[in-house]
Amino acid sequence: MIKTNCFLDLPSGIDENTEFIIIGIPIDGEMTQQRGKCVTAPEVVRKISLDLSLTSEDGTDLNTLHMVDLNDVPKDTTIEKLTQKVSQLLNIVPQAIPIFIGGSHIVSNHIVQALLRRKENQNLHYISLDAHLDCYDNWNGNKNTHCTVTRRIYETLESKPSQVYVIGARDIDLPELEWVKHVGFNFLRMIDIVENRDMKLEAIFSERKGIKPPVYLSVDIDVFDPSVAPATGYAIPGGISYREYLLILNKIAKHFTIIGVDFVEYSPELDLPNKMTAFLIAKLIIETANMIKKNR
Repeated sequence: MIKTNCFLDLPSGIDENTEFIIIGIPIDGEMTQQRGKCVTAPEVVRKISLDLSLTSEDGTDLNTLHMVDLNDVPKDTTIEKLTQKVSQLLNIVPQAIPIFIGGSHIVSNHIVQALLRRKENQNLHYISLDAHLDCYDNWNGNKNTHCTVTRRIYETLESKPSQVYVIGARDIDLPELEWVKHVGFNFLRMIDIVENRDMKLEAIFSERKGIKPPVYLSVDIDVFDPSVAPATGYAIPGGISYREYLLILNKIAKHFTIIGVDFVEYSPELDLPNKMTAFLIAKLIIETANMIKKNR
């Protein structure tokens, strides 16, 4: 593992009380744009987190979340070797919930594959908060890019349509739209969230009927409005706010057991001088961990 600044200056020692582990994945993979890279994102988010207080919004002492920063996967880790590397890290602290800082969105597929190696995750669901569906079959012949990740996970899970969701979509290409109609894929457009968020979310989650299946949550930073998170390669207007994220997260946590989270597609070189997007991600990590613990 590569030693860097630790998130919130957390301890790096693990024990039986560890509940959350932070893991950086500084991998870009093949990108469909050249405006910004994500490889330095974990380092920048960790550094900016040192300027935040050690309490959550509701006053929770962050030390009681028992988070440990395991630092980054090695920089020479390739996409092909990422599943194995993530599996090794998860086995270090099997009881802990991993929170990943990406990295390209393609890393989510390899994290899901690693999680599926555990028997208790065989009914795994996947929810992506994203401005895009990421359901291309390939991009210039490559089936493993950030714009194909949701489709690869759908295939990995051998999914029923109800096991994979995208929330916040507002930039959908025609080939993707044709595919999602063909397979009955579940997604909420951003316009649905604006018009009646609670009703729409309940409609897609209510079939759980008291059962809280495991879910992996992936947060592409471009789901947020560019006024909130400008530093991403596809800054699509009309996204969610920080407050809307917390409301959506609360709904997810009540209907599912969140077993892992990632925050991907942050491009530090596109950030404002005050590192606005990095602050957002650091706060998202804190409040997400706190809400997961409160709903366990």
